[in-house]
Amino acid sequence: MAKAVKASAKSKVVHAESAQGTLCGQSFSDDTKDFQEVDAEVTCKRCLKSLAAESTKWGAAEAETEDVTTDALEEGDVVHNHGMVIKLGERKTWDGGNGRTVYGFEGTVTNMEDLGEFASLFRGLLQADGKWTIQGNDLARWTRVKR
Repeated sequence: MAKAVKASAKSKVVHAESAQGTLCGQSFSDDTKDFQEVDAEVTCKRCLKSLAAESTKWGAAEAETEDVTTDALEEGDVVHNHGMVIKLGERKTWDGGNGRTVYGFEGTVTNMEDLGEFASLFRGLLQADGKWTIQGNDLARWTRVKR
């Protein structure tokens, strides 16, 4: 995971560092020696977008995946969503009120340690114990690790 850096002591924006500079494209050239490592969450929106794109690859190389609809998901399935690898718990269903059944799962994020500052994007939705809710009808699509 990228380190967090500030452009200067006065800067309020915290970037994610890459080998060439920051993930948003600011470079660590000789004229910007004031970049410093900080212990803070990344706040640069462009850096966060790059982190999100990077995170969608987590877990994908280890397993073959398939695109499925929510009604095809079952308890115990592993789903990739927003960079998270989620093991699904008990399946619940209810009437969506539009003639479609809604399927819901409380899943456990299995790669919390890999998310780093990316997890801060989901504050308020991602529970402290690593629980994440997956829900949708037969039209919603998910990336599931093949069984």
